[in-house]
Amino acid sequence: MDDSTVVPQLSAKWRFSDRWILNFAFSDFSLDGRQAIDSSFDFGGTNFPLNASLDTELSLTAFVVALDYVIFKSDKAEFGIGAGLHGLDLDLQLDGDLNGIDVAESQSDFLAPLPNLRVFGRYAITPKIITSVQVGWMGADIENYSGDFLVASAGVRYQVSRQWSVGLSYQLTTIDFEVGGGRNEEVYDVELDGIALSVRFNIK
Repeated sequence: MDDSTVVPQLSAKWRFSDRWILNFAFSDFSLDGRQAIDSSFDFGGTNFPLNASLDTELSLTAFVVALDYVIFKSDKAEFGIGAGLHGLDLDLQLDGDLNGIDVAESQSDFLAPLPNLRVFGRYAITPKIITSVQVGWMGADIENYSGDFLVASAGVRYQVSRQWSVGLSYQLTTIDFEVGGGRNEEVYDVELDGIALSVRFNIK
């Protein structure tokens, strides 16, 4: 697969009281690639033979709704915890061909609603420069799927004006999931990391 890609993300926060914050987030990630198979394998009940060329397309869409509570708050800093629901929609498409002839095709698609827990902190170095750290963890063992989903970020934001700010952060996402069981078990072990650029608008 490709080593890098651009991932669009949209988020919104509503601080409806001094200590309570409602969060919404959406992201859409996709990767594709092509490589030769050095050993045969089975996926989704389909056998992909040795020496075939494999086209892979991975799509991951995430939806988050979370409620945060600020435990500690001062003029420069705040720290809090949160909980919510994380919808993870993963689609994996595999196509194999041998000497230009299609020999195998398989697709896996599942939507996993996962509860999530999170902690966050913010500190204002100056009135215009604010640093932030956030860690969120989700895990489930429901019917035919189980696993963990970890999201962490650390960054800095510059307040251009009362309403506009720009930010730069480092984000890490790890996905470790098992779907199904027995010979049809599918294992997903994915780690994504990179730099995020953001623009924020405050409606107040």
